Amino acid sequence: MEYNHCFDKDEAPDKKIIEKIIEAGRFASSGSNSQSSHFLVITDKEFLKELS
Repeated sequence: MEYNHCFDKDEAPDKKIIEKIIEAGRFASSGSNSQSSHFLVITDKEFLKELS
């Protein structure tokens, strides 16, 4: 099953889509499964501009 999603860069993706992406990342393996993963979701455009 293959999925292609195209997001409008001026609009934040739906919260459900963000949750699915994070869920997939949580179950992805790391090298020897030795490292925990941390995710940070930033939806505030002004804050994101400050970071970049």
